[in-house]
Amino acid sequence: MQTNATLISKLPDESLARFSTVLASIDGGEAITDGYRGRGIYRQVMKNLREVREKVGGSITARVTWGNPDTTFEELDQLVGKDTPFDYLYWQFVADRQYGGDSLAKRQAVLVQMIDKFFSRNDVLYPLIPLMGVVRNKLFPSRAQELYAGRSQCRVSTHLLNVMPSGEIYPCPDMLYEPDMKTGDIKGNWLRASPLQLTSAMRCEGCEAYVWCRGNCMKNLYNGYVKQDAPYRTEVVEPICELIRFMGQEIDKRQPQAWFDRATLPVRKLIMDCEVYEYVEVMP
Repeated sequence: MQTNATLISKLPDESLARFSTVLASIDGGEAITDGYRGRGIYRQVMKNLREVREKVGGSITARVTWGNPDTTFEELDQLVGKDTPFDYLYWQFVADRQYGGDSLAKRQAVLVQMIDKFFSRNDVLYPLIPLMGVVRNKLFPSRAQELYAGRSQCRVSTHLLNVMPSGEIYPCPDMLYEPDMKTGDIKGNWLRASPLQLTSAMRCEGCEAYVWCRGNCMKNLYNGYVKQDAPYRTEVVEPICELIRFMGQEIDKRQPQAWFDRATLPVRKLIMDCEVYEYVEVMP
């Protein structure tokens, strides 16, 4: 389940026990989260999740949209601290024009801190899904192809169906009103494969990151390269791709293979088969 968690504590215990994965939307620290979602939301979400933590049958992931370039390492790190209800942190770089000025450099500085902490120990895992996923795909590139037939890691290509109140079905929750994206209709009793697939127009296969990225947000790639929206491509798509390449380069500097070889068996297992991989795209 993906939820804003403002009402999750009202669910019956038997329902909570059936969830294998809960993704709870939160945007970083209290000030940033409340700035986007409303005063008091951060504390309400944390309170609710603490109340239900032991009742949820599986894991709880902090699902962060990394929109504010002033988001700090400390804000993100605290989401997986000992006193929080979260088992994992997953972030997605915001698909919006928020990459001007020094915003890339600010995000890169935070990424370096997170990557340093990730590789600082191999007896316990620093549970950041994007870093876990990059390491897995770098060390075991065949794994992505085994599980997803070599398709994009973005789940709108393979896993997701978004059903509108009208019964219309779309693959991407951000493209629900684009006629070309319609992939089915409950009333009409039909369904076709998602139209959001990697194409040669998207330039991914020539990128150094493609082996382990396998393609990023399909909405971004579609808008930037298929629809040829040049401003969107240069202001949103290309900065995000630069951040993903940066992550890969920084991870390589920490010798991930040697780290994995020294890791404990539980850490290796989570890197290879974390249950959250099935519910979010591995790339941010």
